[in-house]
Amino acid sequence: MKFYHGTSIENFLKIVHDGGFDSKVSNWLVSDSTRVYMASVGQDYWDYSDKERQEYAEDFEDKLREAFETAIGNAQIAAAVVGSVYNSVAVFEFEIPDNIVMEYVVDDDSVENARGCYEIVESDLNKLIIDGTIKVYTHQLLGAYKPYARVFYLPVENRFFNESEVPDDVMKLAWLVKDLFPDDLFDYEEDVKNAGFTLDDKDWKPEGGQAA
Repeated sequence: MKFYHGTSIENFLKIVHDGGFDSKVSNWLVSDSTRVYMASVGQDYWDYSDKERQEYAEDFEDKLREAFETAIGNAQIAAAVVGSVYNSVAVFEFEIPDNIVMEYVVDDDSVENARGCYEIVESDLNKLIIDGTIKVYTHQLLGAYKPYARVFYLPVENRFFNESEVPDDVMKLAWLVKDLFPDDLFDYEEDVKNAGFTLDDKDWKPEGGQAA
């Protein structure tokens, strides 16, 4: 099954250059820095038989698309938190064999009602990538983030990002924007549709490997 993890270009480059995931500091206030958080289909997927999975294949594809868009939304917020200078974000796509999902992947318990959200211990993820068990692909979404509009990505409902990483003047402006415009000003799904994609399906492996 496929799982998606969205991040800023800055963090994407750090992961590639440092040879793996190493989240000493998280952009997310509620997250565990030893884990990588991902989006995928709902937890009930693993209750279906192979025959049922084939029967509902289109439904699962739709859910994966939604998971991909969730990862993009998370990446946009991450980019805003770090003050990204790039007009794009990155999404890691993990292809994890179904037979090991239950062993290594657990439900995301950092927030309530996080349906379709999961976490995996960082060291396990790196190990499984190195030995080839987990395949990794990267998606760079050109135009999916607008640095000049940073404050518009920050005032989100039920925010869990690490505000201490955002300068006070930026947060004050973000809250002002929130008060003036209570509705979301950016449509993540529309951003995705209008973004250019660069996609390479080569495997990526840490410790000396090349990013796809």
